[in-house]
Amino acid sequence: MDWDLRYKNGDTPWDKGSASPALREIQKKVSFNGSVWVPGAGIGHDARLIAEEFPDSEVSAFEISETAIHRATELGLPDNLKFFFADIFALDPGKCCDVWFEHTCFCAIYPEQREAYENAANTHLKPGGIFVGVFFIGTDFDPEQGPPYFSTETEVKGLFSKNFSLIDEWSPASCYPGREGQEKVYLFRKTG
Repeated sequence: MDWDLRYKNGDTPWDKGSASPALREIQKKVSFNGSVWVPGAGIGHDARLIAEEFPDSEVSAFEISETAIHRATELGLPDNLKFFFADIFALDPGKCCDVWFEHTCFCAIYPEQREAYENAANTHLKPGGIFVGVFFIGTDFDPEQGPPYFSTETEVKGLFSKNFSLIDEWSPASCYPGREGQEKVYLFRKTG
């Protein structure tokens, strides 16, 4: 999929103009201190909220659409938020983070890339690091209005079970309108 073209054409129904409502709930359970990575950050609503709420953190937002990065920059970035034009499957293996925040990246990549995604998170998270994500679970959403690829609870837990331990999971009380019952938050800790 040509994500940059979709941003250029304004064909971004996943961009709701604000951070994931579930992120407020997550912030009550997760300290986003240290180095925080946000893959597939779009124009940075989630990354911006994390950076604002945790000013001592260093937030790195990764995006493959230069148009999205340009728009994020136009909106203004806190000093502790940096955007990088990067493919999450080709990040510098020497760079690591304390927290990996997932929202709308996992559901946007091809399902056959999900194992490589888990490997990227495992490679770049420090030992004991936190992986937390808002995942789209189920099939009752319109792919024209949301994520192109759904996932299941069994898939997410199974995929991350080899390198991570599940700390918590819940259905968020807050979500974008129309996504009620379609999201699940998973909180993992890297075991190695």
